[in-house]
Amino acid sequence: LKLHEFKDKGKFIEVKNKWYLKYFLWQKNLNSVLKKNRFDAVIFLGDWKFISTWFAVRSLQKNGVHCLFWSHGLLNKHKSLNNSLKYWFLERFRDGGFLYSHAAKENLLSMGYPYDLTVIYNSLDFKLQVETINKISSEAKPGSPAHPYLVFTGRLLADRNLELVFDAMKLLNEENIRVDLVIIGSGPHLDNLKNYAGTLELEDSVNFLGAIYDENVIGRYFM
Repeated sequence: LKLHEFKDKGKFIEVKNKWYLKYFLWQKNLNSVLKKNRFDAVIFLGDWKFISTWFAVRSLQKNGVHCLFWSHGLLNKHKSLNNSLKYWFLERFRDGGFLYSHAAKENLLSMGYPYDLTVIYNSLDFKLQVETINKISSEAKPGSPAHPYLVFTGRLLADRNLELVFDAMKLLNEENIRVDLVIIGSGPHLDNLKNYAGTLELEDSVNFLGAIYDENVIGRYFM
């Protein structure tokens, strides 16, 4: 995909990022940008490691500006340092925020989160997805595939543990049950997964399709 050119676009304002230890971010001119433009509301990425956001939210709220977050939220209910810091950070947003999943919302509420939370499905066009599924459902059904198959769609990241799916397929093969896998997406863990499929002799059962953004194509694989 061609990267969008943000420079010289009137709707975009450049903020200077300074990273520390790869994870911690300080946006050097963030406060001056916010003060200069006098926004009614600001939506921040909900990452507690963005240190300048802590100060910006406090400053904006003192001046009556609405502050909301947009985040994965809490992906589990584990009592970890990361979850505690993330919750403490998100609690700074008295106007609440937006989450990618209902599970994340339930996790926050179970910890006593006191402000409004809205699930927006990771910015996906949910209405278009429903329309696509309805359209495909009304069409003549294609022939059944030779074997049952699983579908995964998303970024290929190590912490998603997709190797577990490969392990399950291998076990099923040993019981003479053939299951195929379709992977829609790309990411830094792609080569590792391809190598792992080869190690388990699953090359003929796993189809890596790469990144696909056409809902009509994705929908047909799910149907």
